Amino acid sequence: MLQVALGGADWVIGDSNARLRHDGRLDVRVEGLVLTSTGANPVTQLAASVVWNGAVVATTAVVPFSSTGDARIDAEVTLPQRCIAPDVLLNPRGSAAVYIGVTGTEG
Repeated sequence: MLQVALGGADWVIGDSNARLRHDGRLDVRVEGLVLTSTGANPVTQLAASVVWNGAVVATTAVVPFSSTGDARIDAEVTLPQRCIAPDVLLNPRGSAAVYIGVTGTEG
């Protein structure tokens, strides 16, 4: 991502998904996002950002992020009028400048 840095450690993720609808509803389910080195998650809060055309266009409020790497984000974000094929980033501690997970959309 052009304006967002990858977090400084290696992470592994379990069965997780993100769905961003055209009206801005964002539904993210994270399961088992933990550090590869320890098998645990040291971060207590998580947010999600929408990246389109190389820039962060929206970021959610932070939600609790469990020590086992589980979180749920249900939010509404404001999207640009033509936001085609955005990515959704997972931001530790709500910092939109860093991400520890990313997913792209299909078409």
